[in-house]
Amino acid sequence: MKNLKDKVAVITGAGSGLGRALAQALAAEGCRLALVDKNPAGLKETLSLLKAAKTGTWTADITRREAVDRLARDVEKKLGPAGLLLNNAGIDSYGRVQDARYENMKLIVDVNVWGVIHMTQAFLPQLLKRPESALVNICSTWGLKGFAGQAIYSASKFAVRGFTEALRMEVKGGPLNVIAVFPGGMKTRIQHSAIKEYPLSKEEVKRTTDEMSAKLKSDPSHAAQVIVAGIQKGKPRILISLDAYVIDAVARLFPGGGDFLWDWLRDRNPFWRKMRGNG
Repeated sequence: MKNLKDKVAVITGAGSGLGRALAQALAAEGCRLALVDKNPAGLKETLSLLKAAKTGTWTADITRREAVDRLARDVEKKLGPAGLLLNNAGIDSYGRVQDARYENMKLIVDVNVWGVIHMTQAFLPQLLKRPESALVNICSTWGLKGFAGQAIYSASKFAVRGFTEALRMEVKGGPLNVIAVFPGGMKTRIQHSAIKEYPLSKEEVKRTTDEMSAKLKSDPSHAAQVIVAGIQKGKPRILISLDAYVIDAVARLFPGGGDFLWDWLRDRNPFWRKMRGNG
C-alpha cells in the first residue's frame, strides 16, 4: 500500500503516546483519520496537533462489542469505509501473578485482547472490500517472550500475536495485509498509567515509575514513522528499536530459555530491585 492519501485510518488509543504519533504520521500522508480513545481530553489534544487532515474523533469503550459495532457504522457513514485499522490501545501491568487481583487481570485481557478482536471483527468487512488495506496490531516485545512481573500483560500480547498471525493466514491472497508490530520500550505515559500490584508504598511506586520512564529513550514519533513505512512496504512483521531486535533474537535462539537475559533485565527493573532489597 504505497499510496495512503485519502485512505480512512482508524486508530485506537489515539489520545496519547504512540496512537497520537501514528495520527500525526498518517495525517502527513494525507489519510482521513478516525481517532478513537476512552479519554475525550486526550483526543481533543491530538486533534489540535493535526493540520489539514479530515478527522473525526470517537470516545468509545473498545471492550464493549455493541459500542464498537456502532463505531464501525458511524466511521463508515462519516468518513467512508476503513482502509487502515491500527489496534494500538492497551494497558500495561506490573506485578507478580500471586498478587494480581481478578478485576485487574480481566481489565487487561478485555482491553488488550477483546478490544483487538472486537475492532477487527467490526471493521473487517470494510477492510476486505477495499482494493488494498492494512490491519496493524501492536503486539509488544512481551509478545515475543514472557517476562517475570508482567505475566498477565505478556499473556495478552501473546494472544494478540497469535490472533494476528492466524488472521493473516485466513486473508492471504486478498487485499488485506495483516501486520504484527513489536515495539521496544518507548517514552510514553503507559508506564504511569500501568496497573501496578507490587507490595510497595505509593511513594515508592511513583519514584520507581519515574526512574523506569527516564531510562526509556525510544521516541513514539520514530516508531510511528517505522510503522507507516512498514505499511507502505507491505511488511507482515515490524520490530522497533534495538531492545525489540535483541529480545526477538534471544527468543529464537533460546526457545523456552534465555533466562540470562531476563535476569539481566530484572536487575535493571526498579520495581524488582525494590522488592529484592537492592534499591
